[in-house]
Amino acid sequence: MAIITSAREHKISVQDIELIGGSVARLKLLPEDPETFFYREGQYLNLVLPGGHMRAYSFASPCRKGEVFELHIRLHEGGRFSELIKQTLRKNDILTAVAPFGDCLWHPPADNNAPVIMLATGTGIAPLKAFLEAELPSCPAPIWLYWGGRTAVDLYLIDYFSGLADQYAHFNFIPVLSRETNNLAAHGFVQQAAARHHADMSRSQVYACGSPRMIEAAKVLLTESRGLPQENFHADAFEAAWERSVADAQAGEGQVVELWVTAADGIRRKLRLQEGASLMLALRDAGLMYGVCGSRQSCGTCRVTIGRAGALAPPSRSELRLLKTLTQPGDNDRLACQLPVNAGLCDAEIFIPDDPVSRMKRQLIQT
Repeated sequence: MAIITSAREHKISVQDIELIGGSVARLKLLPEDPETFFYREGQYLNLVLPGGHMRAYSFASPCRKGEVFELHIRLHEGGRFSELIKQTLRKNDILTAVAPFGDCLWHPPADNNAPVIMLATGTGIAPLKAFLEAELPSCPAPIWLYWGGRTAVDLYLIDYFSGLADQYAHFNFIPVLSRETNNLAAHGFVQQAAARHHADMSRSQVYACGSPRMIEAAKVLLTESRGLPQENFHADAFEAAWERSVADAQAGEGQVVELWVTAADGIRRKLRLQEGASLMLALRDAGLMYGVCGSRQSCGTCRVTIGRAGALAPPSRSELRLLKTLTQPGDNDRLACQLPVNAGLCDAEIFIPDDPVSRMKRQLIQT
């Protein structure tokens, strides 16, 4: 399925802030431009924070024109957006968002008996909640939701999903706890619980949202031991493969890598970057790149052209798939979010393309 790339900047107003489960904030937001604000369940937006910092959050409710939508925000001590929510964010405040992004979209079941299996950890439940609210009333196939946390307090909407299971006979909700045992939840990990209940997944659609560790383990387990076709495994990881900041890299003992960058404005400059950093984050910190999706390989806004480089690792299948969906892809195009700064980039020539998204990026960085 093609990646949805028609992202644009939107203004959204805060309608309500509610703390749920102790460490999660539910934000209810209203688009200021309802005629142009659109997303599909399973997608996410990026909030632009003061200083140009970005935070990605999945939509936790279906898209209904002109109506409030919801985000689930895990609150972290000292986190930029977490502190903003706890200290200064108020009703009617205006936020800037760029949306939509992501291709973890709904795929109709093969038939009325083909199970839909959903796996979530933590706030990874958000996009699955949007799926359920949009599809449960009309989808005739059995739907199973496995939501995992360390302890019961992590499952901050357990009563809500239990209520859905009471309302819809074809919906099954299985809470799963990894560090606590009680009579109301399965014990272990969500992928293990799903594998125990579904011996044959050859006709299933599986959606996995949450920690990358769970997603990787689920894909291996369910495709190799339960017959799940790889193309029927749909995932949205909440952490990036190279989400390591330049500052963190500089705290280490890596070597400095020099490379030449020609930015979208045509100016060529030499950068000295610390080995181990993400190229996308390094270019973003230098004010040359926006990096919308935060390394999820779903937006394409960190595309670069490699003019000269050493021994770079070849692109993964997911990187190649996204590159093919972009406008006028070139043989030497790569995603900067998938390139670590290392000796393979030493003395490289990197070109950042000029396109409508790049121009939007520069405008946001400058403001």
